[in-house]
Amino acid sequence: MIEIKNIDGEVIHTVDADTWVGIKLIDANLYRADLSDANLRNADLRHADLRYANLRGANLIGANLSNAQLSYANLCGAILRGARIRSANLCGADLSGSDLSCSDLRLSDISDANLRGANIFTTKLEDSNLCGANLTNANLSFSNLNNASLFRANLTDADLRHADLSNVNLREANLCGTNLSGSNLTGADRTGAWRNGDTAMRNMRSVEGEDFDYV
Repeated sequence: MIEIKNIDGEVIHTVDADTWVGIKLIDANLYRADLSDANLRNADLRHADLRYANLRGANLIGANLSNAQLSYANLCGAILRGARIRSANLCGADLSGSDLSCSDLRLSDISDANLRGANIFTTKLEDSNLCGANLTNANLSFSNLNNASLFRANLTDADLRHADLSNVNLREANLCGTNLSGSNLTGADRTGAWRNGDTAMRNMRSVEGEDFDYV
């Protein structure tokens, strides 16, 4: 039997299991749960309520977090490589330094989240909401952000090489030092996007080779 406690040390959920790996927590109420450094590899957390939960440093490789509620959760340094996080709510979550490479975040709400220094390499982010997100120094190279919203997102020094940014909303985004070499910006809205001199915009070329130059 595994007992799950909240950040105050109170037991909030029990599971008839001998190991955290592959644990089934579908629809579980884990509000403010303390799962820091837990080995939740391949865990099934679909539709779980993890709002304000502490998942700092947790191993969530291959976990299923589809439709989970993770708003304002602490996922700093968590390993979510290959995780399924489709249609999840990560609004305001702390994902700084996390590994989201090869994960599926399509249709997820990641607005106002802290993704500073996160590894988001080859990640599926189509139709996701990243409005106001902090992506400073994040690695988004080769990721698919088709039709995503990055309105007012901070992409300072982010790596977006060869990313699919077609039809992306980049209005008022901070692109200072952003590496956009080889990215596809077909149909992207960059109205009011910040730039560092001409550095960011100079690299804003679509796969068709179209060159963009505006403030």
